[in-house]
Amino acid sequence: MKGFILSKARKLHPSFTGILAIFLIAFALSACGKKGQDETTMDDSSSKGTQAAGEANGQELFEKGEAFYNARDYKEAAKYFSLAAEKGNEVAMTYLGACYAEGEGVEQDKEEAVKWYRKAAEKGDTDAMCFLGECFLVGFFGVEQDKEEAIKWYRKAAEKGDTFAEEKLKELTSQ
Repeated sequence: MKGFILSKARKLHPSFTGILAIFLIAFALSACGKKGQDETTMDDSSSKGTQAAGEANGQELFEKGEAFYNARDYKEAAKYFSLAAEKGNEVAMTYLGACYAEGEGVEQDKEEAVKWYRKAAEKGDTDAMCFLGECFLVGFFGVEQDKEEAIKWYRKAAEKGDTFAEEKLKELTSQ
């Protein structure tokens, strides 16, 4: 899985690859931990019930999207992430942002990616906070470079116990 994620990171931006690779690896690994369950397969997620997408809760929709994403069916994944995000699932918002950033299942749109990362960060997702921090730090994805704004997002993530953010914050405030 790490090789797959690293290959995705290398496509985005040469000066951002190392940072983004770390973020994407942490993102992928933490996504499994956030569920607190065994890995869900597409068959498992489909068998959880016959609810229509409109009746399912955000977590169920996210899990279906994640199963499609893991199966590399990005169009279906993006559809379910979007449904879950609209129901307020912040992890789905982060994944949807990643889909827009990569152009996976949707047309690549970096402004839309930042919009979803910001929504997820504002709801408390530390991965999204760190990604926004990086965007502001290097002026990536159409975001104007702003070290103070980057520090703000890293601080918010660090306050929630994100170790990557804690290290990045130490690095930025010691300069």
